[in-house]
Amino acid sequence: MLFDVIAARAYDLYVRDWCNSRSSDFDMDYYNLKNYCQFNGFAGGESFASYVEFLNIEFEDKEYMQSILGADDFELWQRVMSDNEY
Repeated sequence: MLFDVIAARAYDLYVRDWCNSRSSDFDMDYYNLKNYCQFNGFAGGESFASYVEFLNIEFEDKEYMQSILGADDFELWQRVMSDNEY
């Protein structure tokens, strides 16, 4: 399903964006970055949103999605959102 594909890509990019916006010391692949953030967190116990929370908030934010997705993925996102495929 198109929704699952674009949602997974967007969530991966969101996690990377979230972690990088809090520290510029992350020079690692996505899997290691996500694990680092998940197990180490940040000051004050802050953590990125769960997948479900992401789908309900960030995934529905057109400007944010445009800022993290490439042009092709953003076009797919727009199609998913306009077709109400989710």
